[in-house]
Amino acid sequence: MKRFSTRKQDYYSILHIDTNASLEEIRAAYKRLALLTHPDRSRHPQANQQMQLLNEAYEVLSKPEKRARYDQDRIAPPAPIPVEKPTHVDHQTQVDRKHKKDLEQKRNRLLRNQLKMISYLIILTSAMFLWFLASGQVSTLMILLIVMLAIFTVASMILKVRNLDG
Repeated sequence: MKRFSTRKQDYYSILHIDTNASLEEIRAAYKRLALLTHPDRSRHPQANQQMQLLNEAYEVLSKPEKRARYDQDRIAPPAPIPVEKPTHVDHQTQVDRKHKKDLEQKRNRLLRNQLKMISYLIILTSAMFLWFLASGQVSTLMILLIVMLAIFTVASMILKVRNLDG
């Protein structure tokens, strides 16, 4: 069923007739205006749109059942559209999702930073180890220090990630 309340045009004013016009008056007004606004006879740049509006108005007002529906929709105020308000639970769910997403982004950022730090430390300790190896000063203490530094870095990364989980 086509609803005419969505139209902003007033078909009676388009045909220049009263709301209580008879079918003969509607036909006469349509013929008179169609002769004036037809694209083949009018040089107006919007003649096509005007003719389409005339045709639409005549199509609705010339048929009694369509006219009755149009008049009813024209007189009746539009029904209010119900708006669903989010409940507290829905709002809380959205807040929880946002919080979870923020935590995940923070965790990913932390992991990237930790992995960068580990890679820098590995490069630094490898360079130091190679330098000490080339100079002949490799000791057990130096190897133990490098291993402890790597373990400390990995352990701190694991603890920070667990703290983010809550």
